Formats: sequence, C-alpha cells, structure tokens
Amino acid sequence: MLIWSSRIIDKSSSLKEASEVISKVAFQAWHIWKERNDFVFNHLEVNPLSTVVRASKAQTEFELISTIQREVLEQIDVPPSANSAWRKPIPGSLKINCDVAIPLSRDKGTAAMVVRNEVGELVDGSTATFPVSSVLHGELEAIRRACYMVEGLKVSPVIIESDSRRAIELSVSELVPPWEVFEVIMDIRKMIQQKNVKVEWVKRSGNKIAHQVAAWASKRQLHQAWISNPSVSLLSLLYSDGLNSDL
Repeated sequence: MLIWSSRIIDKSSSLKEASEVISKVAFQAWHIWKERNDFVFNHLEVNPLSTVVRASKAQTEFELISTIQREVLEQIDVPPSANSAWRKPIPGSLKINCDVAIPLSRDKGTAAMVVRNEVGELVDGSTATFPVSSVLHGELEAIRRACYMVEGLKVSPVIIESDSRRAIELSVSELVPPWEVFEVIMDIRKMIQQKNVKVEWVKRSGNKIAHQVAAWASKRQLHQAWISNPSVSLLSLLYSDGLNSDL
C-alpha cells in the first residue's frame, strides 16, 4: 500500500489531485472493512455495489463539510487579542513560542519551540525535524510538540503561541479536522483539556524568535548549546523582544 500510494502521488499533477485519490481509497477501504466485519461477526450478506455507493456518499459528505469549514475559517475576523509584538507572560507562568521551517522540497519540516519566562529570559527550548504533508501539518506538529513540553516544565499556566492562524483556530475549535491532520489536532485538543494550557495566535512579528530558530535549525546553523549559551544573534532578538514587550 505504501509503495502504491507513493506512485499515485508521484504520478499526480498536484497534491490536491493526489489527496483526492488517496481520500477515495481510504473511504472505500474503510467501508469494505466494515462489510467484512458484518459478514464475519454478524453473518450479513455482502453487497459490493451497496458498499461502493455508501463509501462514495460518505466521501462526498466529508468533502462538502471540509469545504464549508475552510470557507468559515477564511471569513473569521482577526482576533482582537492577537499581538503584533511578543508579550511577557504573567508572573509565575511561561510562554512557548513555536514555528516550523519547511524547505522547498516540502517533504520535511523543522520545528522550534522556545520557552521564556515572565521577564523574557530564555529558559528552555527544543527543535525537531519530521516528515510533513503540508505547511499546516508542520505548524500543527510544532504546536503538538510544544504541548508535550508543558508537562516537563512543572509550571502552570503555560501559554503556547503560533503565527499560523488556521492551526490555532483548528486547535481550539470543535470543527471536524481535515483528515490529513486529524490525529495531530485531536492530540492537541486532548492536551489542552488535560493540562493548564492556553493556545493563542500571534502575528509573525510577535513570533520572530521561534521563526528564526526554526530557520537556523533547518539549515543546521544552530549549535547544540543554543539554550544555555545563546549566540549573539539570538541574544539580540531576545533583547529586542524584551524592549517591545514593555511598550
């Protein structure tokens, strides 16, 4: 299946076309599996034509709902609380800014999670490289990895910021997630409910350190001790953020 799916993607004229084909296969396979279970466990007669029709109907309904949700998200007004500059978290709490850098090849992304305290000091951080299917997938994966970090910080509350508006909207809403990022979004929603975490959207200008760290890590220009011994460039960005946060 993996080899066959890869060939479909390679032969497709666009990612959209490949996604449509894979989606159709997924719905057909799921309904065939359900028919198989009914036959084995409930001794029900299999009707291949009926199975194909139900699978096609389910796929059509899913695509319609997904299209409506995308249109709704595109029309949502910019949240009034969205900051254009980095803001210090409340005393006793921490803030994690996250972002992802994806090269032109678009097959892998590098996420950066930068943790700072109430005075803007760099207290922790992490980077990770992983396969991605889209920019949205990469942004959501960065948010998920930031959520994973919360438990180890032993501080509450924690604010997680991302400059991907759609990723944030999907993380905090009850909309049905797109199938290609369903698992990531459901993980994020679960962790938000279980931990004292608040996920917020911030403009790119307020997320520039996470953006830059991700870019450096993607190009292998970030040294291993970047947290305990920040470079001059990183210190300059931290200082600039600290000044703007007081304005």
